[in-house]
Amino acid sequence: MTVQVISHCACTGINMSPKTVSYLNQNLSMYSNKNLICGNFLNYKFNEKFHVIYSILTFFHIKDKLKAIVKFSSLLKSSGRFVLSVSKDVSDKLIYNERYLVLFHDSVHNIRGNIIKSGLAVNKEIETEFAHIFIASKKN
Repeated sequence: MTVQVISHCACTGINMSPKTVSYLNQNLSMYSNKNLICGNFLNYKFNEKFHVIYSILTFFHIKDKLKAIVKFSSLLKSSGRFVLSVSKDVSDKLIYNERYLVLFHDSVHNIRGNIIKSGLAVNKEIETEFAHIFIASKKN
């Protein structure tokens, strides 16, 4: 969640790391319109649908990409948008606090295909120096 977004609407964020969720709660303490959840996105039972869902440079942590994209799609309102930013860095692991995290990269072609398989329409693709960004929406 960025301040640009949270200052304009209600926001929900989910992360598996208690430290990350605690850090976000502290840094966003001035906003009462946030719901920060410590949990596994793929297993978490959300009680609402969303206008916009975005995943920014974290998708390489998810092994089952199609399952995740299908869940994103199921959580969108009928006019909802999904924004997915995928890192161009294809390292097979990430060193974080002296721990090695295994990364699960996929090709842009496969990710685009999974977005379409999930029932979403790819509206736009943007390539930056560091990422490939997909903007998709529910098919009407």
